Amino acid sequence: MSSDRQKSTGQFYTQASHRGRSAYLRTIETAKQFFGMPNSYAAHLSIPALPIEPAYIGLVPRKPTWIPEWESEILPDRDNLIQFVKGILLSFAAVNKSHDLLAISMPIKLDNDCWVDLTMVKATTGSKEVTDTVIEERFGCLTVGNLLESRLSYEFDVKKQSENGVLAVTPVPFMRYGHWHSDLESRGLYVPKCNICGMKITGLSIDGLFCYSVDNIGIGFSSYWYNDWQPAHPKGIRSFCGSYTAVQKDRYAKWLQVDSDKKKNLYSCKVKILSSKDTFREHEVEELTFTIDSSS
Repeated sequence: MSSDRQKSTGQFYTQASHRGRSAYLRTIETAKQFFGMPNSYAAHLSIPALPIEPAYIGLVPRKPTWIPEWESEILPDRDNLIQFVKGILLSFAAVNKSHDLLAISMPIKLDNDCWVDLTMVKATTGSKEVTDTVIEERFGCLTVGNLLESRLSYEFDVKKQSENGVLAVTPVPFMRYGHWHSDLESRGLYVPKCNICGMKITGLSIDGLFCYSVDNIGIGFSSYWYNDWQPAHPKGIRSFCGSYTAVQKDRYAKWLQVDSDKKKNLYSCKVKILSSKDTFREHEVEELTFTIDSSS
């Protein structure tokens, strides 16, 4: 695990977790053989022990070419991070004329003793001034998968949604959680947050991307990649996996109800900066939040 093991967390499974899943599945098999449990019910109960998420099987990790490189001599402070985020937005816009960048979350390695974990999500506000908007993680959205179907649907708690706020959120896996995809789930795919009653967003893998649709009409996609993946990563980094979500500019109305005359678009950002004076010391963690006017 290298000399950094004291301030890192491992990317591995314990024997206890394997034994737990095995015992769970053997209990279901015993119920089938000796107590007559129907096969359909047994199949439903076994889904939480799946090693994979069927909807993610077709995903292919692809690092975006439009993400600028962080120059090693630049210190990761608030001003430099704001400029870096603006650089991401400009680079994305230059190569994606028909899409908006809805969210991106990724680790950035400056050196072995300095890391940045960056997340930015598009948001709206009714205020004329740019104000802080909280990024919602694992809140107000469930991922629902049926048995081994390769499609996921998303259920949003409309009551918990305000008029203002971020336009994408990482959902909570419900029933299905493929532990082989734990690296991806730790980072999360940011799903467009639908606030239209009766509309349901679904997602599935197409051509290596995870594509979202409403009423069989595509609205956007998510993709992921790995940054300097190792068997262990610093404790303050969510994972060495990065992800981003892009949506089609002309299809917001399919999943989002917004009074455009009264709304201001912005990007809400949160950052963790991990730094250590020596390789044997624990990382010091600094957390920053800021917003960027998307029209500037």
